[in-house]
Amino acid sequence: MIMKTVLFENSLGNETIEVLGFKTIDALEKELEFLTKDVEEEQIRLSYND
Repeated sequence: MIMKTVLFENSLGNETIEVLGFKTIDALEKELEFLTKDVEEEQIRLSYND
């Protein structure tokens, strides 16, 4: 996880993170976790409808 965070921070930079509307890398990661969970739940829901 630490390596992933370091690579992510180095690839985006703090200015880019702020432009995206997040104050910290942690806030961005938390939002990404929520979005990922939503997508996974939606895929499960859709699979039950098939």
